Amino acid sequence: MSKLENILRTFLNMGFIATLAIALSFQLNTAYAQSPFQYEISTGFFLSDDQDDNEVKMYSLQGRHHFSPVVTSGHPLKEAPFLERVGHFELIFALTDFSSNAMIGADGPLYGGSVIDMQPGFPLLLSTGFAKSDLEFDPPANADVSKDLYQLSIGFFVKDPLLVGLGYTRSETELSLSGLLSRTIQRDDYKLFTKWVHAIDLNTALNIEGTIETRQFDEDGNTGSNTLLDILAEYFFNPRTSLGIGLALNKGDDKEDEGATLTLVTTVFLNPSFFVQFGFDKFYADNNEGLDENNFDALLSARF
Repeated sequence: MSKLENILRTFLNMGFIATLAIALSFQLNTAYAQSPFQYEISTGFFLSDDQDDNEVKMYSLQGRHHFSPVVTSGHPLKEAPFLERVGHFELIFALTDFSSNAMIGADGPLYGGSVIDMQPGFPLLLSTGFAKSDLEFDPPANADVSKDLYQLSIGFFVKDPLLVGLGYTRSETELSLSGLLSRTIQRDDYKLFTKWVHAIDLNTALNIEGTIETRQFDEDGNTGSNTLLDILAEYFFNPRTSLGIGLALNKGDDKEDEGATLTLVTTVFLNPSFFVQFGFDKFYADNNEGLDENNFDALLSARF
């Protein structure tokens, strides 16, 4: 495998894929002001670097329209749409910049959309979405990477603060190198997820989320699967401020992805119309085939 091809694969294994998944994932972790609102505009920054000094930066813009005004009174502001069962439609656009330790760079756009449909008094939640990205490497490298991702989830409200569901994600990645080498990577993810929001008292609450996932991959005939376990516990000190701690484990045939990820995330409302959110992940690779990795993201949102 050439050095440039190794760089292409490194890019795919960095937080870029995680960011795509985040953009389309089961997004119930939104924040809300104390008065009803129906629209949200967010701008974000994402940074990922590994122990070989490869780096990904992403700058994003998101717009969200809720199908009805969201009432936030009496809830942790971040969990109001989940507790009120208000669905939304969302669009995202991002610019990605990649640089490697071999002084090779690349950039390109990412765009996508998602829909979550849930209604008060109705026990089902439906979610679907897509994302597409195109990345071109700078001269003298003659290479590009394109990725398509599709997602579908269905959930059932066992009772108002407890949701369980099933999700499926399909991704296809095409790698082209100098017009001579072409590779295709396909992934199929099947997951069982749950979310539970527990009100401790009038001002404090606890959000618990968990996922068990099987990831099947096919890389030009090289097939296998990995199992992923993910749990997040988030404590609300008051309706405006929360701190979450998460742990994810990955085991299976794809040795580069095997390891453990520790997560910290915090959300703070600056005033009733604005909030900031910061997250940090640390991935610890289980073996020499993988690379330790740090991910940082920041989000600023306005809602009206």
